[in-house]
Amino acid sequence: MHPYFGEILKDKRAVITGANRGLGLLMARRFLECGAKVAICCAPHEEYAEAVEKLRALNSSYQVKGFRPNLSSENDLEAMVQEITADWGGIDILINNAGLYPAQTFDEYPKELFQTVFDVNVTGTFLTSRIVSRAIAAQGGGVIINTSSMAGIDGAMRNIGYTSSKFAVEGLTLGMARELGPKNIRVNGVAPAGIKTVDFDGNEVVQIPKGMDETAQAAMVEAAKLAAKFAPLGRFQTHPDELINVFLFLASDAASFISGQNIAVSGACIWPAASPASTASY
Repeated sequence: MHPYFGEILKDKRAVITGANRGLGLLMARRFLECGAKVAICCAPHEEYAEAVEKLRALNSSYQVKGFRPNLSSENDLEAMVQEITADWGGIDILINNAGLYPAQTFDEYPKELFQTVFDVNVTGTFLTSRIVSRAIAAQGGGVIINTSSMAGIDGAMRNIGYTSSKFAVEGLTLGMARELGPKNIRVNGVAPAGIKTVDFDGNEVVQIPKGMDETAQAAMVEAAKLAAKFAPLGRFQTHPDELINVFLFLASDAASFISGQNIAVSGACIWPAASPASTASY
């Protein structure tokens, strides 16, 4: 049972993309703790078996499924929806969490990479929502929540593909909320600033980017200190649970009249890339 929300999602059936590791996996755990049944999705070239077993090992009563759909394939998505509805009787919640964040400067950003980021972050969100929303509508309504970013509000430095895609996700969120509202489907987005890295139990861990030398690491640390000076709460990174709590609330019936919103989980700070810290060369 969740320490804050109890079983606020009892018997709800949720699909979470990008959930075989990291933020998505911890989110799946919290949804299960709140009483939901959870189907986790990963990319076709990844594996979900270990993640499913980790979640099932927490509690023998947890109902978890794993899938590897290509989010740009209607056939893959429809097959997944058919299996879930056949076993669980329907779908109440869709969390579009899958996304790519390949940082590169504007001049070096390849066209192919830009397209790939949009294929996953935007087209994948659109197509998954369209397919799953039909199942949600068939049972009388439900919820769709998109993982956005402060990069889609203030913009991010050195990542034009990601920034553009997250602005697009905000547009998708509002457009879908207005078109799906008559079907009793609420659609919202959640926009975090930086997200701390944690393990499966939610404990913070230090993660150094691959290939980063000591000089670059030091520059990154100094840039983070500088960015923190512009953060009202003294930090610009959110703990994943602080972010997930917003998803849990929006997915619940307690948020029954909230739709078309993109909620920032940023401690009232601007995206660090918009501060002087963005000039750091790391």
